[in-house]
Amino acid sequence: MISGFTIVRNAVKLDYPIVPAIRSILDLCDEVVVNVGASEDETRDVVVAIGDPRIRVLDTVWDFSRGGGTLAFETNRAMDDEPRNGRLSRRLGRLHPGG
Repeated sequence: MISGFTIVRNAVKLDYPIVPAIRSILDLCDEVVVNVGASEDETRDVVVAIGDPRIRVLDTVWDFSRGGGTLAFETNRAMDDEPRNGRLSRRLGRLHPGG
């Protein structure tokens, strides 16, 4: 099984194309874990509305007291939530760290 992952927060408010971003990896993965940080908009609803059973939403509250390490921490949280294939996804994430 190949798992993908991404993190997102306030995608609607920031006009981030989260739907195309997620769809772009769906055909490559058996599962996509989406770490959705508590948002001030409908980001979670937009992700769920994609309606693909391969998408698994991980609801989180991001701790911005970590400063610049917040996004790294949340990326690791999404990777670590892949119980069946965490090692492979970590390797793939490091090969393509830009997302």
